[in-house]
Amino acid sequence: MDAVLKIEGIDFSYGNGNVLYNVNLSVNEGEMLAILGPNGCGKTTLLRLIYGALKASRGRITLFGKEHLSRKEISEKVAIVSKSENTSISFLVSEMVMMGRYVKSKGIWFENNEDKKMIAGILDELHIEHLSAKYFNCLSSGEQQRVLIGRALAQKPELMLLDEPTSHLDISHQLECHSLLKKLNDSSGMTMVIISHDLNLAAQFCSRIILMKDGRVFADGHAGDVLTEKNIREVYGIDTIVDSNPVTGTPRVTLLS
Repeated sequence: MDAVLKIEGIDFSYGNGNVLYNVNLSVNEGEMLAILGPNGCGKTTLLRLIYGALKASRGRITLFGKEHLSRKEISEKVAIVSKSENTSISFLVSEMVMMGRYVKSKGIWFENNEDKKMIAGILDELHIEHLSAKYFNCLSSGEQQRVLIGRALAQKPELMLLDEPTSHLDISHQLECHSLLKKLNDSSGMTMVIISHDLNLAAQFCSRIILMKDGRVFADGHAGDVLTEKNIREVYGIDTIVDSNPVTGTPRVTLLS
C-alpha cells in the first residue's frame, strides 16, 4: 500500500522552545488515523505542518510522493476541517459547501447541475439540508462545523485532515459525524487524519491511533495496543479502566476520579 503522507525527523519551534521533537510517521492510502494527546502536545501544530501552513525547523514531509507541492496541488488533493472558522462575510450554507467545488475548476467557474446535485446530496447526508438558505455566520458552532465538513467533502479530496471535527457537536451528532467519516473511508478509500480528544470515539472508528506526549510520538498502532491503562496514565496523568466495548469489541476507556 502506498504512503500518502510521510513525516521524517520533524522538529518545530515557535521561537520560545521546541513544540515537536523528531516526529516520524507514515500514513498509508485508505487509513483512518486518529492523533490523540493532551492540550499542548503538538497535535494541531503537526497538522498545520502537513498542509504547509507552517514550515518545519528540521526534517521533511512528503505528500503523495512529493516533498514540495504547490498550493494548488495541495488544495486539489487535501481538504482541511479546522476547529472553527469565523467569517464576517455572509455566505449561505449552500454557498459555503459549494466552495469546495471551486478547487476542481479551471479558471472561471460556475457551478453546473452535477455540482448542485452533489451539494444537495452532501447537505442531506449531513442532515443540514434545512439550513441551506441560512447564513453561515448565524448558525450555532455545531451547525457551522457540519457545514465545514460538508465543504471538505465537496472537494472530493484524497486526504482529509480534521482538527477536532466534533468538538462543538452534541453526542448524537458526534456519533453521526464519525459514522459518516467511517462510511466515506470504507466506501471511497479516502485517507483521513483526525485530531481528537475523544479516546472512545477514536477507538471505535479509527483503524490506527497515534498517542502524543510533549511533542513526541509516544505510541502508534491499533487502538487495543495504544489505549492501555498504562499508556493513558503516562500521557494524561490519570487513572482509567480500559475494557472491551460489548457491542463493537473496541477498547472502552472509563475515567476514574
